[in-house]
Amino acid sequence: MSKLIVRLTVFALSVFLCAQAHAAQKAIGTPCSNDNSNIDWDTIGQCNGTVFQKGPLMLGTVATPTYATTTCDAAKTGMIQWTGTSFKGCDGASWSGLGGGALGVSATNTSPSRNGDITTGLFSDTASTVSIATAGVSRLTVTASGNVTINGTAAVGALTVGGQSFIVGGRSSADLNTLLTSGMYGLNGTPTNSPVNYGSLITANNIDTTLQIAGGYQSDNLYFRGSWSSGGGFSPWRTVLHSGNYTSYSPSLTGSGASGTWGISITGSSPLLANLGTYVWSASTLPTGYNLGIQTSFVSGGQSFPSYGSLVNVNTYSGGGGALQLYVPYSPTYGGTGLQVRFGNYDVSSGNSWTAWKTLVASDNVGSYAVPTANGGLITGAGGGLYLGSANWDAGSSGSTAGHIITDNGSYKALMIVGNSVSGNSGMGREIKVWDYLNVQGSFNATGGGTFSGNVSAATPTAANHLATKAYVDSKAGGGTWQSQTFTSSGTWYYSSAYSNVTVFAVGGGGGGGAGYFNGSYYYGGSGGGGAATGWFPNMPVTGNLTVNVGAGGAGGNSSAYTGGNGGTTTVYQGGTLLASARGGGGGSALVTSGSVGGGTGGSGGLFGAGGGGGGGGTYSNTSAAAGGAGGSNNIAYGGCNVSGTGTAVGSGVIGGVGGGTGCGTGGAGGAAGYSYSYGYNYAGGGGGGSWGAGGAGGAAFGNGGGSAGANTGGGGGGGAATSSNGVFSSGGAGGSGLAVIYWQQ
Repeated sequence: MSKLIVRLTVFALSVFLCAQAHAAQKAIGTPCSNDNSNIDWDTIGQCNGTVFQKGPLMLGTVATPTYATTTCDAAKTGMIQWTGTSFKGCDGASWSGLGGGALGVSATNTSPSRNGDITTGLFSDTASTVSIATAGVSRLTVTASGNVTINGTAAVGALTVGGQSFIVGGRSSADLNTLLTSGMYGLNGTPTNSPVNYGSLITANNIDTTLQIAGGYQSDNLYFRGSWSSGGGFSPWRTVLHSGNYTSYSPSLTGSGASGTWGISITGSSPLLANLGTYVWSASTLPTGYNLGIQTSFVSGGQSFPSYGSLVNVNTYSGGGGALQLYVPYSPTYGGTGLQVRFGNYDVSSGNSWTAWKTLVASDNVGSYAVPTANGGLITGAGGGLYLGSANWDAGSSGSTAGHIITDNGSYKALMIVGNSVSGNSGMGREIKVWDYLNVQGSFNATGGGTFSGNVSAATPTAANHLATKAYVDSKAGGGTWQSQTFTSSGTWYYSSAYSNVTVFAVGGGGGGGAGYFNGSYYYGGSGGGGAATGWFPNMPVTGNLTVNVGAGGAGGNSSAYTGGNGGTTTVYQGGTLLASARGGGGGSALVTSGSVGGGTGGSGGLFGAGGGGGGGGTYSNTSAAAGGAGGSNNIAYGGCNVSGTGTAVGSGVIGGVGGGTGCGTGGAGGAAGYSYSYGYNYAGGGGGGSWGAGGAGGAAFGNGGGSAGANTGGGGGGGAATSSNGVFSSGGAGGSGLAVIYWQQ
């Protein structure tokens, strides 16, 4: 740089020396005559022989120090030098090109550059490329191949913007699945996967998804499709509908907005069906005169329709058959309240004919019609009932074959269903069949018998009158051989875990018969004792040993106790819990008087048990006998139980009443009354009541004692006969003792 300064100094000095002859300056543009002695010191001038002009300034290359090592600083601001390839000027901080030289080498050192901003201008950092930078960043680059990059780092196509390439190319025969670079392509022939031939293709690529649009040449159709996963998949080509091709398609519209007069097929719903207007139709127009499809219009009686109202016309066949018209009244005054309908009748004029108008039956007009059934009968309302017609309908009554459903407000007060009793049915009388599943939400009661041929299910029974299924019975019945042990006296039954379905049968002791005697004024025949109760106790909850107490028979009446003793109760306990019992029979009385009950009362039956028979009545005069005792009550209805004996007069004497027999199990009849004419009269005792066994016979004639019932039968003892001696008694018979039988399976 020092040499450059020296040369400038020498040049200026030479000019100055040339001007030594004339001290005054000569400005640029003043005349001269090859006289270089005068110069404008603010400008380098040269005389061209006529006038001074601006002259050139030649700068040389600095050899030492070289341009590359010459520092541009504040002291050298304004210095100019030649680098050997370009002019550079110092701005006080760095060297910059003066124009007309080489381009800058980077985006932060451009040349030429904006005045005072070398980060904005031209540069070339790669051979055969030129770039434009702003703010030190490359914005546009043109490569040696002519590719252009805008805001990108490298050109990957003819035009790359923001890292995405764009190509404007000529004709291509390549598979359209491979033309994924954004650009415009001409198609040569019909490339693979192209919807057109000799057309044009626009490809828009976005990272890994692509949109392709094709069309042109001899077709005005426009096609498009999409791609994903960088060409890994393509959707089918779709055709854009326009005014030139829409008639070639049957479009499907979901949503709203369908309009026009050309046929459309709509799936889904449309908010409105266009109305044709008012009074555009005539009722005389035949079905073929209406358009195919569904149309609506407002009509009136002036066009021979029923009245004012809305009409819906449905026509699906050009011949008219199957056409439908639905008339909706305008108001009850104009048209009524019922919907009316008519149809295109195919049987007349090949469908080009209407049927008559028919009113649809609804809740407000059903009472005005008698609706026919399929077989010609009627469904009619009569007295609150609904009668189902039949071929043998009897208009005067429900008939022998017609079904009848009616709400009865008389004696039954229920919904009544009467079945059909036509000949050939099941023979069970009126018959009702339910073919489908019958679900009764409440309870029901069957008073007659029934037969189940299918399966019957029932809940677990919890009461004696509940239905039990076979499965339940089998579960309770268990398995094994039935065994038993009979107790004629008290004892213990020993339990084993191998036992199941333990069941107890018990009989109480029979009552003793009353005594017969003469008290000096009257003769009395004793009454018979009552029979004991019997009981059956199935499937007891037995888990341990059982204690059995057999009831004893009641003692017969005697001079110490006129009335016979009550029979003892037979019981079965498990620990302190009573499992079974059968009550004994009541004792027969003595000293009977007119109207009193003399016979012993039979014992009441226990669970599933029968009551014992009542004892027969004794006599208290030569013509009268007391009534027998009452039979014991039952817990289940065994036939013949609870029979009471009564005295019966025979000739001029009276026989004692016969004891009541139970008729249950093997219970026998009561004992027969005695009879005697020793004194012309009979004062016989009454017979004992029957139970598991027969009661004892009453005493006959004077002084005879009553007969005792058999042991372990529960029968009542017979009453004694009157005696002939004052204060002498004849004893009543003893009641039979009870028994218990325990059954189990093992």
